[in-house]
Amino acid sequence: MKVKSKIYQSTRMVLAVSIIWLGVNSCASNNSDVHTEDLGKEVLYADDLPIYDTSNSAMALIKNLEDWEQVNDEDKSYFFVSPGDYTALGEIVLTQSGSTSAPRWVIYYNPALGQNPMTHPVSLANTDRAAIRQLTVAGNNWQIVGLYGEGYKDQTRTHIIKLQGDSNVVNSVLTEFGSSGGGQIQIVGDYNVVKNSVVRNTMITPGRDNHGIVFTSETDYSQVIGCEIYNCAGDAIQIHPSDDVHKGCIIRDNDIYIDPTKYFEVIDRFPHENGIDFKDGGSSDPKDWVRVERNHFAWIGSTEGGSGGSPGAIDFSNASGHKAYIKFSENVFYECVLPFTTATGSGGGSSNHLSIVRNIFYKASIAAIRPVTQKQFSHEYYFNTIVDVEEPGLWMESEIWNSDIMGNLIINGQNAVIAANKGVNTDYNVFYNTEFLPLEGGNSCMFDISKLDEFGDYCFEFQRFTTPKTLCINKIVPNEKILVASLSDTPVVGANKDRGVDDLILNQNWVGALSPIN
Repeated sequence: MKVKSKIYQSTRMVLAVSIIWLGVNSCASNNSDVHTEDLGKEVLYADDLPIYDTSNSAMALIKNLEDWEQVNDEDKSYFFVSPGDYTALGEIVLTQSGSTSAPRWVIYYNPALGQNPMTHPVSLANTDRAAIRQLTVAGNNWQIVGLYGEGYKDQTRTHIIKLQGDSNVVNSVLTEFGSSGGGQIQIVGDYNVVKNSVVRNTMITPGRDNHGIVFTSETDYSQVIGCEIYNCAGDAIQIHPSDDVHKGCIIRDNDIYIDPTKYFEVIDRFPHENGIDFKDGGSSDPKDWVRVERNHFAWIGSTEGGSGGSPGAIDFSNASGHKAYIKFSENVFYECVLPFTTATGSGGGSSNHLSIVRNIFYKASIAAIRPVTQKQFSHEYYFNTIVDVEEPGLWMESEIWNSDIMGNLIINGQNAVIAANKGVNTDYNVFYNTEFLPLEGGNSCMFDISKLDEFGDYCFEFQRFTTPKTLCINKIVPNEKILVASLSDTPVVGANKDRGVDDLILNQNWVGALSPIN
């Protein structure tokens, strides 16, 4: 049976529960504190866009190179860009600023089609796109919609879009080729958003990283939402080191992957590093956490040619930085060799106060979760589903201190190596066809693999803008009432203090990331 089950986002609160169930749909439906999050992408409708009006003096139509000269005219606020090749202009700099209530717009507009709902540039023929080479937004409160950023193919390494000012939005753009260590899209200012966009196929530069999107050292409260990011010869997204912390940055609902068959040249391998590379983190105030949630990662590190010190889909790569107060929730890692790692040796540095909650890890081959080096503190690994780890991999390799590993569902997980460091608590986990460690507490359970026949398949939509497809993971969704682990009458999962991003109790009475279904 195939089902499109949701990963549940439960509120975290103090609650005494007596059992964990694997199954029984009423666990969710009778609990008002549990609700399903919509994992669908944002959709841009014509009603969201300004309407071109020739009688409005604040509006300008850009149809040739010379028309771009008016883009910083303080008396105009709306710039409708007709299909055409504007790359000969090189770098276009937007110096004026709008306001929160009256932003300035640079928006794709095809006069031949009028105000029809806008087609994403990834679906347009080259002749129907509005192509720019570089766009630097130095001002604040700009909306950039529907453009095509065509970078260089000749090893000229530079950004395609730079958000230097604050409160700017990049919506439904396509960027490809070019890039540098600063990324195809470089986020510098605060409160910037990149959404509904396709970032793909950077140049391959021997010995150099060409990233997709980079949160630079200065940015706080910026977001990457609902994008498709693939074939970045470096990191798809990088959180660059800052002098302080990256407050409140959000990476949500993106498809991040490697697929050499979709590169613009015929290649037999694609050199790459990480899905998201953390060189810094957030801080303790909830509004200042860094959040990585509801993303899909696929084939990272598993494609021949993967490079870098560690092939992690999530990776902490440098010894400096403040890697703390980061919450990873409701993500799916599909056939990534090393989904989550704090890196090896001295390269990853230290981390603390990380929450890894309700994620799915499928077909890892090194380790599904790998917080290694003796410098990892105050982590929590709650209610994750780990399935089909390939030999000789581990479901977890850990050297953490003062941390919890609880409420996880591990199916065909091979084995684990978890150092018995001070303050490590691993309990209330459920295992199918997986080595049971002496470190496990008395409330963890192990079951025969035949019980999985009662489970359903989990499916999700992927590659939303380019070649949409459905990917499935077999037999990980419980659909029958099975008592699998007993809890005490006092709060347990999350009750230990100084773990993760906060000290609240996680309210969920089943193990693993997926809610039970009928």
